[in-house]
Order: sequence, then C-alpha cells, then structure tokens
Amino acid sequence: MRMTNMLHFTENHRFRTVRGFSLSPLDQKVLSCLYQPMVGAVAIGLYYTLFHQLPADRAGVSALEHQRKLFLALELEPGERGRKFLVEQASRLEAIGLMQTYRKYVQELDDYIYEYELLAPQVPAEFFKNQHLTLLLRDKIGKHAVLALREEMLPADET
Repeated sequence: MRMTNMLHFTENHRFRTVRGFSLSPLDQKVLSCLYQPMVGAVAIGLYYTLFHQLPADRAGVSALEHQRKLFLALELEPGERGRKFLVEQASRLEAIGLMQTYRKYVQELDDYIYEYELLAPQVPAEFFKNQHLTLLLRDKIGKHAVLALREEMLPADET
C-alpha cells in the first residue's frame, strides 16, 4: 500500500472488506505457521480483523465502516504515527499476496473510501512451490524450520 500523502489515509476515512472465500482450519494453520513468521502477528491480526468484517460463513462485501474501527481493534494511536504503522502492515499483507488495497471515489458519499480485498492463503503444496514465499520464510525462521514445516504440512507423496 503506497501512500504519498498521509492525509489521504486517516482514521476518519471509510473502508469496506471484500472477500470471496471462508477460512478452513487448514487455512488458519497455514496463516499461523507459514505466513505469520514472514509478516508478524500485527499484520495477521489486521488480516483477521478485516476477515471478520463479514460473518465467517459468508463471502461478499462488508458494510462501510470508519477506519477508526481498525485503529481501535489493533490498539493503534490515531494520528500520523498510527497511520504509518497501519500502512506498513497492509503493505506486508500485499507483499505476500494476502490482500490488495484500493482507494475508490464514491460519488454518493462525495468522498474516497478504502477497499481491502482479502485473498485466500495458498494451500501448503502451492505455498512451497512459490520460491519467493519459501525463501522469505527461510530468511525469517531458517532452513531447518522450513524443512520441518514442509514435512509436517505436505503428505509424503507431495514432498
């Protein structure tokens, strides 16, 4: 998420979440074991906060909310420092392919809103085929830990 003017991204702007999936227990394990070490707990917390803007058993578009709700949920201080931190967490999620952020003008509101499109985590077989993600994970937790996770999450015939 790239911001050139932090006043275009404040806790007073509105947002909505878009997602076309639900998280399975395997997806949650992948998020905690594979993705969280790469981006940190706060970024994954943002992902879950945005995910729960819709009921877990539903897909689609959430209602509009003020971003203040995200700041409060993540215990971020309102202001420039908190905004920069939230932008950084969103950028981390975008870098690993879990989210895309759009700034859209809504004529009815005569204002810009932020749309956070969540993407489903990759299944373990696809994750470990992706060199970018595997190397990033290796840089964060080490080669032996990655091999142990791969062995744990992939059936013997897929390794």
